[in-house]
Amino acid sequence: MNKNKRGPKPKGEISCGEAILKAAYRCFSFYGFDKATTRIIAAEAGVDASLIAYNFGSKDKLWLKVIDSLCEEQKEFIQGIEGLINGEISGKEAIHTLIEIIIAIAEQYPEFHMMISHEMSGDSERFGVLKTRLIDPFLVKVGPVLKRSMDEGNFPSGNPEMTLYFLLSGSSHVIHTWPERDGLLDDLKTLLLNMIP
Repeated sequence: MNKNKRGPKPKGEISCGEAILKAAYRCFSFYGFDKATTRIIAAEAGVDASLIAYNFGSKDKLWLKVIDSLCEEQKEFIQGIEGLINGEISGKEAIHTLIEIIIAIAEQYPEFHMMISHEMSGDSERFGVLKTRLIDPFLVKVGPVLKRSMDEGNFPSGNPEMTLYFLLSGSSHVIHTWPERDGLLDDLKTLLLNMIP
């Protein structure tokens, strides 16, 4: 008989709530909010579906907790970008560093572009939350770096918001779907850096 152990969980082991959050992020990204049922999320997390209600209350609250978690994790990337804004490095160096940050984000969250796509074509209220809490704060930091690089001729000119979405979604899609993993990140970085004049 398998008895539940009491005490602290072993190092590296995640809690039930963390497992549900990670599974919910993947499921909301792949299926969209409406099709990501609590049963699907629970199966992905390897837990009983009743634990979703116990830990989060409802699927709506779980979705908001996923966004809270992504916002918290995004702070690290935003801090990396803040150092590029003040102009202490050249526009070309700034865009190189920004591309490295974008690839790191795409590697860590390769499904995120799917979540954005689902919400853009679905519930405008949830897309509004995504835009207000995740996209806009990131764009506020990235926009000036892209604009400066574009103005200095270090990056093709265009709409900074569209450029950011293209870089993030394109990188995420490649990382998520490309069959050959060896050297993928280096190849992607080379491809993006070759776009720079």
